[in-house]
Amino acid sequence: MKSMNVVERLEVGVERRRKWIKPIIIVSIALILVMWVYIFLLAPKNAAGTIEDTAWTTSAEKTCAAANAQIAALAFVNPADNTPGGLRARGESVAEGNVIITKMLDTLAATPPTSTVGRTIVTKWLGDWHTFLQDRVNYATGLIAGTTTQFGETQIDNAPISDFIGVIADQNNMAACSTIPLT
Repeated sequence: MKSMNVVERLEVGVERRRKWIKPIIIVSIALILVMWVYIFLLAPKNAAGTIEDTAWTTSAEKTCAAANAQIAALAFVNPADNTPGGLRARGESVAEGNVIITKMLDTLAATPPTSTVGRTIVTKWLGDWHTFLQDRVNYATGLIAGTTTQFGETQIDNAPISDFIGVIADQNNMAACSTIPLT
């Protein structure tokens, strides 16, 4: 057997390592191609938070639009009037709106979506709505008592809860179901 000098042994070692480079590159490129094919052709197209029961979302949009119309029909109260009478009137108006929102949420909860995923999304979304409604109740109570003039909204990850409510509403073509402005 022929003995190799140091340089020859190094060259053989380099050749062995080079043999692995080409297959590794080919496999890597193939995996990247498979990933992109999956993303563009096979992956689910619905974003997280999408309620697939379009009959439910259509009905919810109508329910929310009706609630918005009822709240818009409430007597106008000047939000700049910070006198005790003005605060009380604004608080009473917000409280009337809260009654309408409560009925809206009860209607939405009474007929949940047909899919398990849809029901889960709606349950969490309505939970956020109830938190927002409680913020409105606290605001109305404070206005009537004359102890507050600012609406305090629950924050989640440094964002108002109404943002999360609005994202689900917008994502499911239920714009009227975004949070309702204070009256």
